Amino acid sequence: MYKFVLDDDQHLLKLTPLEKLIYKTVSMKAAEGAEINEIKKACNGIKRNDITKALESLVRATKLKKLKSLKSKNRNIYFISEIEPSDAVIDNLQENFEF
Repeated sequence: MYKFVLDDDQHLLKLTPLEKLIYKTVSMKAAEGAEINEIKKACNGIKRNDITKALESLVRATKLKKLKSLKSKNRNIYFISEIEPSDAVIDNLQENFEF
């Protein structure tokens, strides 16, 4: 049996349903990025601990990038790996990686 898969969605096949939901939520924010609170709202009813584990898994798999805020050291903003953050966002964040 064969399954038709678009090239854009092929990299999402090995993700769990929660990871797919998080990835799509972050991808909708594009260059602005998504904070944990926005992701938690999209994952209505799912425990924060499970969301955090899924986010860390996506960062380890290089699907997402994580940046720390200069204003609030405990605030992280997540981006899709292929998308470069906007200049306005970069001004407010501390870089953890090279673009």
